[in-house]
Amino acid sequence: MLQFHPRWFLLLIIGIFLAGCESKVSQCQKIKKIHNQLVLDTQEISKSVRKGDLKAVSKSADAFAQGAKDMKSVSTNDPKLKEIKDQFALMYQNSSQVTKQILDSQSKKKNSEVAKGRAKLSQVASPEKDLVDGVNGYCRAGGAS
Repeated sequence: MLQFHPRWFLLLIIGIFLAGCESKVSQCQKIKKIHNQLVLDTQEISKSVRKGDLKAVSKSADAFAQGAKDMKSVSTNDPKLKEIKDQFALMYQNSSQVTKQILDSQSKKKNSEVAKGRAKLSQVASPEKDLVDGVNGYCRAGGAS
């Protein structure tokens, strides 16, 4: 015969509560916050850029790398949110790598390589609008905004 034990019941309730703490709403908010912060950071960097400013280019590469790291750190149990956050992280990581390549080309005064790098960076960042629309739509559809 099973007996009711209040301690086990309390642990079960706490476990259920903790499992639900990282809700879809919370996960959506984290993803959006990281992306919005990266947008603000890169806008701020680009405001201060002077032609040939290698420090600003380096800061941009670092901002993208940090965005990728931050996005990867978001834990999600929702498969669609995991897919979206992984795509954001990949886009940021690729942006960081291409920006570093641009930086290297600028430092070596290889203008044609810089131009190619800018085109590649634009291509790497092209999924941004779809990702933003995707996370906004998915999170809104589930009551998370």
